[in-house]
Amino acid sequence: MSTTLKKDAVTEVLEKVVAEKGAEYVYPYFETQCFYADPADTTAPSCIVGHVVAALDPHAFQEIAAHEVDSGESMSVAQLSGDSYVGFEDQRLADALQAAQSVQDGGSPWAEAMEAYRRVLAGEEAYKVAEEISDRRYERQHPEG
Repeated sequence: MSTTLKKDAVTEVLEKVVAEKGAEYVYPYFETQCFYADPADTTAPSCIVGHVVAALDPHAFQEIAAHEVDSGESMSVAQLSGDSYVGFEDQRLADALQAAQSVQDGGSPWAEAMEAYRRVLAGEEAYKVAEEISDRRYERQHPEG
């Protein structure tokens, strides 16, 4: 039986991880394939959602890491549930985590991934939030337009 991730617990872990890594932390593998487990040390979480799973269900995290090593493929947040690694309290939580993951995978700092998570959890559409944050990141990187 997989663990069902709950909003309060997920939010608490995300806040802690972003505080520990720093608001401006950028996932180092965003230009390549992103993984839940660190490619250099598969016992350690790598991405923002990997930290959540590792903290709330270490056994599921190790199963995910083994899958990534065996297959060489990363998974979406939806696959975590679909493949029965973890469950989600509701679809809004899954969408909010996917938004955080998408923003992180696009090269934005984790503070912006956390912003995406909170906004989607509050009811905004995930794709719109991710697109807006992506546009903002592009404007920062290309100020001349």
